Amino acid sequence: MLRAPAGIRGVRAMVRHHVRLVQNRTRTINRIRGMLDRHDIPMEGSAYSVKNMAMLEIVDLDSPHDEMVIRQCARQVRYLTDEIKELDRCLEAEAGQNGYARLPAA
Repeated sequence: MLRAPAGIRGVRAMVRHHVRLVQNRTRTINRIRGMLDRHDIPMEGSAYSVKNMAMLEIVDLDSPHDEMVIRQCARQVRYLTDEIKELDRCLEAEAGQNGYARLPAA
């Protein structure tokens, strides 16, 4: 059985982790959008824009429980976005150091 070199396995692990972080952030954003839809509150543009994140902190809903959940989800989105950015920097650094780790052109 052939195994990829340790460096490649490490990059693959980082990419898998990146995918999971993005999936978790997307799931949380969809939860926020669903709750806002139930309360007939529109969210324009990117859910994790500065404007929308600020709106989520002060949103006034009929349900105190939903308000709490939305605030927690907003914090989670900010945290996951920061983690994704950090991992992006690590992957970019790895791509710059090694020929086997190439990032697609943006």
